[in-house]
Amino acid sequence: MKQVLTKKRSKKLWLSLYFYQLPLEIFTLETFTLDKHLNKDVDELKSPFVVIEKSKLLYCNQTAQACGLTNNMKVATAYALCADLKIKERNPSLESVCLLELANIAYEFSSQVCLYNNKTILLEVSGSCRLFSDLTNLLKQLNNKISLIAVSFYVAIAETPKQAFLLSIYDQESLTQVTQKAVQENNHRLDKIPIDFIAQDSFTQTQTQTHKQDNLKKITLKIKRMGIKILGDLFKLPDATLGRRFGSQFLTYLYRLKGQAEDPLTLYSIADYFSVQRCFLSGLDTIEQILFPAKPMLESLVCFLSSRRKMASKITWRFECFNGEQLSIDILLSSQVQSTQQLMGLTRLKLQQIHIKEKIEMVFLQASNFLCKNEKQNTLELTSLSKVEPNHLNDNAKEALDYLKDKIDARLKKENYFKLFIHDEYLPEKRSTLQFIQEHKTNLTSPCTQTYSHKENNHDKIKQQPLWLLSKMEKINLYSNNRHSNNSPSNKLPSNNLPSNNLIQQLNYKGLLTIESTAEKIENHWWYEDHYTHQSHKSNRVKNTCRDYFIAKNKQGICYWIFFDQYQEQWFVHGIF
Repeated sequence: MKQVLTKKRSKKLWLSLYFYQLPLEIFTLETFTLDKHLNKDVDELKSPFVVIEKSKLLYCNQTAQACGLTNNMKVATAYALCADLKIKERNPSLESVCLLELANIAYEFSSQVCLYNNKTILLEVSGSCRLFSDLTNLLKQLNNKISLIAVSFYVAIAETPKQAFLLSIYDQESLTQVTQKAVQENNHRLDKIPIDFIAQDSFTQTQTQTHKQDNLKKITLKIKRMGIKILGDLFKLPDATLGRRFGSQFLTYLYRLKGQAEDPLTLYSIADYFSVQRCFLSGLDTIEQILFPAKPMLESLVCFLSSRRKMASKITWRFECFNGEQLSIDILLSSQVQSTQQLMGLTRLKLQQIHIKEKIEMVFLQASNFLCKNEKQNTLELTSLSKVEPNHLNDNAKEALDYLKDKIDARLKKENYFKLFIHDEYLPEKRSTLQFIQEHKTNLTSPCTQTYSHKENNHDKIKQQPLWLLSKMEKINLYSNNRHSNNSPSNKLPSNNLPSNNLIQQLNYKGLLTIESTAEKIENHWWYEDHYTHQSHKSNRVKNTCRDYFIAKNKQGICYWIFFDQYQEQWFVHGIF
């Protein structure tokens, strides 16, 4: 979103940040720092590199210039002079993303920030000087922030936006060289600026590059033919003469330059998304190499959120390889997890799940759909693990719990974790189910059709049932023995459950079992005479159940929950205590 500045004129201070090498440095923002961190050969880092546009060299690094390469040189000629030259086509979209990242930093120091052109940011700092004690302290902190991105820029400060812009491209000073005294000398310095420099400006901020060339550049040539070389000589001419010769639009431009007319700038406002990128000419092929630039990128995100008092519900990492292949990972965030250290930990967990086949050239970090502070987010619920209500937790406990949620989500992925849900069902295998945690929000209980409530069961019986049942019931073998001396009463089956052959039989499941409890009968759909309930369709028929449950123990002392199915006349193991 953008807003137009329409306030009455007042004495202001405009700071111009001119990123003169931005089209070149977007490809090398982190390369030198990363390679130095990895202890690579320094000479290898200084390989010749250029940015081209329309088959001509547009920007050259120092190594390329040392090889004799210059701007506007043809690519074929450049290769003839330097065989190991690295070339990249100019990428305006990446320049725009980087400029927005720099604008976000500038927004921390002033609420009036303007993206003046594709390489310049203006910010009004008269109020900020009072907020940061003085101009020197403000410029120092701003320089520390921008230096983290490792981008080159010139700076100037003046009372009008156009003065600040022209002085920044003419004086070529750094932030540490700008002082309050320099502002008082602006008029003298402005008079010395050559006429050619105004060709890099525009009548209005919204003008395109084409209009700029068709207007100010032509006017500049006409002025030079008149013998005028610097702005000081131009300012001495009568306004009426300049208006008749070069038009009212150019005269308005001069008024705005000198501060005699208001300059209506379109101000940068709070963005509804966040995006930063880094390019690596040598490529990244390990997780540790990716994590090195990830930290400053996450720091930029945290500063972005902090200055706007917002939270990110999700961040997205996107990786683009040299062969065009793209990888992407999403990280869901809880309300308390917003620090750089926590985000780095979650990023590391997610990166361990991807396989890097090709070297990565571009790294993108994106976030959108921001929430207000303390706004509830739909994330993994773990508060049921504690008897303490979420509202009773202190901030540190909430942050630790939220970070645990996000670590589980990053490690396991949301489709891999489940929760045990208890249902109002009569059969033991249907009383509890494992479901996705997200399902719990829309379907707390499973359908209770054709079931019989077990709420009348007393607590003693419920305590005798194991919490976790076997996923599949296992059959129990019968061990037959006619020698009555070896069959103690405790090992025999209940008389009402003996098979029709009347043999003395014992249960054998990983060893002989001894029954330790009396029978507990569980039966459903007993009101039907048939073995199956009557349904409208045969495939939907529900089988009747009649079971006698016991607790049995083997010689090792392991207790099993077993039952005898009256319809199948078969023993089964259903659970383990």
